[in-house]
Amino acid sequence: MKQINIVLLMMAFFLMAFTPFKNNTALPINKDSLSQLTYIEKQKAYTHEFPFIQYNKNYIEWNNPTSISHFFKQLQQVGSKRVKILHIGDSHLQADIFTGRLRNKLQETFGYGGRGMVFPYKAAKTHAAYDYRTFCEGKWEYSRNVMQEEKPLDMGISGVTIRTYDSTASFKIVFHQGTIRSDFKTIKIYLKKCPESFQLKMKSYSTDIPIYLETDTFNSKPYVQINLPSACDTIEVFVNKTDSTQRYFECYGLLIESDEAGGILYNSVGINGAGYKSILRQSLMGSQLAELKPDLVIIDLGANDFYRKTFNTPELEDNLKKIIKTIKDASPETSIIVTNSQDIYYRKKEITSCKAFSELTRKIALENDCAFYDYYAISGGQFSMLKWLKIHFAKRDKVHLTFEGYYLKAELWYNALLNSYSEYLKAKGASSLLTETRMPIDSIPFLNKEDKTISNENTFEKKEEPSSNPVGTNTVYVVKKGDTPSSIAEKFAITVKQISKWNHLKKNKIKIGQKLNLFTNELNVNSTTKTPSPKTKATSPSKNVYSVVSGDNLSGIAKKFSTTAEALRKLNKLKDDKLHPGDKLKVK
Repeated sequence: MKQINIVLLMMAFFLMAFTPFKNNTALPINKDSLSQLTYIEKQKAYTHEFPFIQYNKNYIEWNNPTSISHFFKQLQQVGSKRVKILHIGDSHLQADIFTGRLRNKLQETFGYGGRGMVFPYKAAKTHAAYDYRTFCEGKWEYSRNVMQEEKPLDMGISGVTIRTYDSTASFKIVFHQGTIRSDFKTIKIYLKKCPESFQLKMKSYSTDIPIYLETDTFNSKPYVQINLPSACDTIEVFVNKTDSTQRYFECYGLLIESDEAGGILYNSVGINGAGYKSILRQSLMGSQLAELKPDLVIIDLGANDFYRKTFNTPELEDNLKKIIKTIKDASPETSIIVTNSQDIYYRKKEITSCKAFSELTRKIALENDCAFYDYYAISGGQFSMLKWLKIHFAKRDKVHLTFEGYYLKAELWYNALLNSYSEYLKAKGASSLLTETRMPIDSIPFLNKEDKTISNENTFEKKEEPSSNPVGTNTVYVVKKGDTPSSIAEKFAITVKQISKWNHLKKNKIKIGQKLNLFTNELNVNSTTKTPSPKTKATSPSKNVYSVVSGDNLSGIAKKFSTTAEALRKLNKLKDDKLHPGDKLKVK
């Protein structure tokens, strides 16, 4: 499957950072409430109602309660004990838009255990997640689990490894503002420990004093751990050769945790194009799982094994069983959720095997004492991708989703986990939960029950210009007396059509007190007046110089000035398309 455009990552960061998931406050005051059914029930809600979503089936299922009991028991203690989740996938996870949204919501509800696994992807010549950027210096070798190498580097749970023989090499990870909380002070660098390994020097930007790390220690941990004096959004690691016997450094990823007890530690590891075969190439996965001991592992891939190939049932079944066995052998208590692919297309043809894949994954999960999430059926089943596409929740490749689509996917997963957790608490873990025989939902909590726009099938036929898609920072505007969509659009230099699309308005109707999401790159909103700052005028299309702001990309700026990215590249003599806030661009 194709890589997700980097522009999508930037757009997702701004929306994820500033868009509310729900109206209610998620963080509990009393940690004891985390295991209480009344608290869990209050957290469940869907933003909008879509006619193609199977809300009444939105559960994690199990035949034997032991399949999920370990995870739910740990969740009941999450106020004082960290709960670790490992979500394994493909291109839908590498950008972390869907899983990042899910991580944020679970942590808002159950507490913040850390950022989880990250990787210096630049050294492996691929893109990072939505909330951080990576840089590297020196010469690096790499292996990703999708590469058909004769002798790949050893790979662990991240599915990617980098190695350098360059004693001047380094890498840097820079998180976007607001990603790293003040208590995210513990960093674990997973690496190969041996006498031939270079030592390391780390600069955290939270202190002027470099931190020196020994990599040849022979303790049982597959990582070196750093406890920072204060959290930092920039981590830089340098190779430090201190002896002539040291020849190389091999890295499998970094894990960032809170230094406080409790909360959710959500690790999302995905590689573009990965499938079941890819995971089986990860020779260090078992040993790293044995150390991490995740409370829950989500196996969320497989489409790449049949997406453009023949659907080979015996091979798929055998490979999935091998992955399940690897997890259970390494960490016997770990709960496992097996899920499947959404309806997808290839060259304008629907991949009918998605339905067979849904049936196969259900069979294997329940037969092998795993829980199961039928995302294929819940997201709409056969031909539903066309419906996602018509409301701009899917990309044109009809495989990947837009950030709005990934937000919906995250919302479905979040509510499915809570729905099943509620049922587990009600039954005290003593029964199965299969949606084929049991539909426990009496009423579905929609936040926007009065807004029927999205549930109207006619909405799917509407076409929106690309400019209607949200770009940049989201400002939540509260409608005041006398406001109209036109007056709000004029105030924020946007269009009524954009306001209507972003907020799913019916006939452009608004009411006093209603909260509207407004997206723009050229807005500096005062917290009381909600009016644009004078800086907005300085970046208007009528000027010959444009000042780059957060979320900008060359193509977007080109459209704004009715030109092309190539023309801007030549005019400004740019070597690449990298832009930074504050950069000045000449425009015609």
